[in-house]
Formats: sequence, structure tokens, C-alpha cells
Amino acid sequence: METLFVQREKKWREVCEKDYRILEPAKAVQYPHGMVLPVRKEKKPGMIDYVSLGGACDENGNFVGGWTRKQDREMNKSCIRAYAVPENEIHAVTGTAVFGGVVDGHFGHFFSEGLSRLWWVVQHPGEYDRIVFAITTEIPSWINDMYELMGIPPEKVEYVSTPTRYDMLIVPDETMYLWSGYRTELNYVYDAIAQRLPASPYEKVYFTRTQFEKQDCLNEIYFKNYFREQGYHVAAPEKLPVKEQFALAAGAKEIACCCGTLSHFALFAKPDTKLIVLNRTTDHFLVPQIVINQLRKVEATLIDVSRNYMPVRHNRGCFLLEPTPFWNQYLQSIGQQPVQLSEEEKASNAWIFLKAWHQNFLKKNCFSTISDFDMGDLLDYMDRAMDGSGIDRKAYQVGERRSALRKKWKQAEEKNELQLLAIDDSEEGKKLLDAYKLRLENQRLRHELELMRSSLKQKLKSKMVHVYCAHKHRAKKNAKDCSTDRK
Repeated sequence: METLFVQREKKWREVCEKDYRILEPAKAVQYPHGMVLPVRKEKKPGMIDYVSLGGACDENGNFVGGWTRKQDREMNKSCIRAYAVPENEIHAVTGTAVFGGVVDGHFGHFFSEGLSRLWWVVQHPGEYDRIVFAITTEIPSWINDMYELMGIPPEKVEYVSTPTRYDMLIVPDETMYLWSGYRTELNYVYDAIAQRLPASPYEKVYFTRTQFEKQDCLNEIYFKNYFREQGYHVAAPEKLPVKEQFALAAGAKEIACCCGTLSHFALFAKPDTKLIVLNRTTDHFLVPQIVINQLRKVEATLIDVSRNYMPVRHNRGCFLLEPTPFWNQYLQSIGQQPVQLSEEEKASNAWIFLKAWHQNFLKKNCFSTISDFDMGDLLDYMDRAMDGSGIDRKAYQVGERRSALRKKWKQAEEKNELQLLAIDDSEEGKKLLDAYKLRLENQRLRHELELMRSSLKQKLKSKMVHVYCAHKHRAKKNAKDCSTDRK
């Protein structure tokens, strides 16, 4: 059970006390003449990036496996549906293939979610000809290092670029649904990796974000220096080979870091390792970290160290880290003196944060993640940043009308029923309805454009093949004519 020094303790308790283990054992199903489809990305309202279509299908094209991130609903980037493919476009390959899943090029998501189906591969070496993945990005440079750490020959790994059918397709169950649960069979993967890692001399490690290309954790230097003074080895993982990154986590008895990819390194830690997680926000309850903590049986301490004066999102924000009252509670719990910043230091850090926040959310893809915040959210963030407990939204009656309209919007999106939005005949309701209609129209146009692009690509490909064949035929004829002339 996690030790908490957090603002919203009741909510965190609910998240931490839940048992995320899935009791049903993982299995692997064989599909004669099964196939794997490349990923197609589809924009969908409410998703930050996209949803994916494709993955593993049976011989009749029925979807049997993709990338489920939460068991009860579709999430950003997840792949829970396939698409129809004409038989003449399916490439046939002999032998037995294992569907390895859908690969995302994000390092943290790959090692925390992308290995989910490889438990079967680790347990059955040599019982397959190839492992095939659908992939959402370019193939990352570090990915072969990951396979080698599991004992998988990289030459046996393939990424489908065209719909491909195999004599036999084995589809192992997913063992990690990062936002809802795990199966213990996933431990086979991380235990196999641990056996191939070099020894590390450091018992206490602090993983820092201070050398990330995007400097999103402002003032992290304070915590980096603090843990260095406590005897922690400070490491910037992205500057190290993959083996050394994981070896640092596997060899440590104590790990400290900011919440995110770095705290997911607990997947490579030994049971009972002490993990200190510095939360970047006070309103993002990172379920994946609790799932990981339970899977690997680490002893985690979560501490709110953010002082974000403006609304942010965990994945597209910038964060001000400072010694907060919750950090001081942690210090007192280990017998150390609390830290008090002067008003001048707070003001200086606040100005640095506001400038970074302004630059970050001028970017449209970042702004879209906070566009639904209202003035109540702003006041709530500022109150908590100034060591308050947040506002009572009901008492202020802030955003209730907009929240109700958004709820109708969400219902309309799920049921594709515009009349749900038409219930509210206020000016605001009409604007929201018009916006939703426009959004649907844009989505339809994007879909039609994608179909046109696909059709043009196919026609261009066919034309190029035709031109190539005609050119080759003329070249042969010319060569034959020249030979006849010489005679």
C-alpha cells in the first residue's frame, strides 16, 4: 500500500486501495490463416491524438487482438477495431507467427504496455517462426535492445506494412491494461529482462528529467540536489544505453523520480524496492503507476510537489515543482526540518512558470488539452497552488451549466444523436450544438479526404507498376533487336 503525502488524499486512497490484478489466467489462441493488419489512424472527438484501427484478425477478418489500454472503453491511441480488406490485397506468408501487439514509439509506453503479449514468447522460445507487430510510428532506434534483453532474436521480429496472412497466427492475451489492470504472467517478461542486465553499484538512484529535450518540470533542480545530498546517484536515463537504464532500476534498493516514464522504471525493480514518486500535478491520479506498483510489489511513497498556478495536463503541460506543505510533511516523517521559501523566491518561480505556461499553450495541440477548463478551474488551481484546499465548485456554482452541456455532448457523440444537444435552447446551448454539427462535418470531410488519398495512392502505385513493366518490356525488345542486327 502506498504512503501518501498528497492534497486529495481521499481520491488517492480510492485509487491505491483497488486491487488491479486480473484473476483470469492469460491464454494464447491459435488462428489458422489468421492475419495482421497495419495500423490506420483515425481522428476521434475527445481523443488527444487518434484511435487506431488494425491489429490481429481471424481468417474471416474478424478482429481478435490489438491494443486495449482500458478494458471498459476506447482510449487515446488504443486499437480495438479492425477494417475490411479485399482478399487480393492480402499478402500470404508461410509458417507460424506470434502477434506481438501494437507498437507505439514512445519509450515509456513501449516498455510499460508494448511488451504485454510477449509473456508467451518468453515462455515458448523456438515455437514460432516470427513475431509480428503492427506499429503506429517509425521503428525506434532502441527497440532491438529491448528484444535482445528478452532473449528474442531481432531478426525474428517483423512489422507489417501490408495486410498479411500466416499459416498459423498465435495471439497471446494482453497482460497489461495500463489504465485498468494486469495479469501476473507479465512478470515473466520483466524477470527475463532482469536476468540479462549488468550489475549496478548504486543502491539509491534518483532519475532526473533535467536533461530532457523539453524542460517541462521547472525547478526540479531543487529535488535533484536534495536527493544527491541524501546519497542518491543522479542519472539522466535518456543519456544512457537501454541496458544501463534498466540496470540502475534493477539494482537499486531505493528509487526517487518525478511521476511519468521515469517512475515506470519500477517495472524493472526488485520486490520491496522503495519508490519515491514526485507528483507533477495535484489533480491527475496516475492509475498506471499504481498498477505497476502492484505488479512488481514495490513500496511506493507519493508526494505532491507541484505548485501549478494555471490549469495543466499531465501529458502536455509544464509543471512548477517546489517544496510544498506535503513535501514538508514527508521531511518531518523522516526526521528532517521543513523547508520554507521566501515570498521573493515564490514570486520568481511563479513568473518563470507563467512564462513557460504561456509559451507551451500557445501551441494548438497543447491548448486543445486545456480548452475545456473554465474560470472555476482557474480559481481552483490558483487556490491550491497558494496552499489552499481548492474551491467548492457547488458553492461557487461555477461551470455547472457548461458541465451539463458537455455531458449532453458526450452522450450525443456516443449515440450519434444530435437531438440530445437540442434539449437546451439557450444561446450557449445553440452555440454548442452548432459547434458539434461543425465538428461532425469536419470529421466526415477528413474521412472522405483520407479515402481519396488512399485511392490515389493505389492508382499511382498501379500506374507505376504498369510503367515499369512497359519500360522493362521495351528494354528487352531493344536488346533483342540489337542482337539481331549484330548477327
